[in-house]
Amino acid sequence: MNMLLLMSVWGLVVPVILCMTPFLRLTIVFSVMRSAMGLNSVPSSKVLAAMALIVSMFIMNPVLTKVYDNAYLPYSNSEIGAPQALDAAMKPMRTFMLNQTRPEYLKAFLEMSGEAYTTKEKVSYPVLIVSYMVSELQTGLTIGFFLYVPFVVVDLIVSSILMALGMMMVSPMIISTPIKIILFVLCHGWLYVIDGVSKSFFLGGI
Repeated sequence: MNMLLLMSVWGLVVPVILCMTPFLRLTIVFSVMRSAMGLNSVPSSKVLAAMALIVSMFIMNPVLTKVYDNAYLPYSNSEIGAPQALDAAMKPMRTFMLNQTRPEYLKAFLEMSGEAYTTKEKVSYPVLIVSYMVSELQTGLTIGFFLYVPFVVVDLIVSSILMALGMMMVSPMIISTPIKIILFVLCHGWLYVIDGVSKSFFLGGI
């Protein structure tokens, strides 16, 4: 019974931890890119999730290094207890989330919770985490929008050409999808998308 409860709690904790990392923003951007190219299942959702997880670890490397040095090593050497280790581990995570959270969202959730605002460093974790998650949704969709627009332009150009040729019965997707894929591949699309999203975190501060 205790093992079942522990597994259930762990199943809830893992998604929450992932949502405290770049995983959410990356997943949204990758999913939007797949949709923009007109591909429903390539790459598969599992592949996109794996990509997002690995890139998240890459982006979070400075934070994870601080967690390892300030929390795990002292705890493994019996220099600090579990509560102190948890507090030390959360400090760099807290700084990371604060740097990426939109101030207006933080203020809005503080008002919703009825929590008095003093300083950013004293904001409770529930408020900080939900503010960070919604900020990530907003940022991910904003980046996705700007990445989507060029693909819409390709669709419009192909549609216009087909109409001019009188080929209105031909679905533009049949022509535009291969064009979008080859353009994306030739431009090293995944590299630039990952590079751009990664820089959006580094510019915010880690």
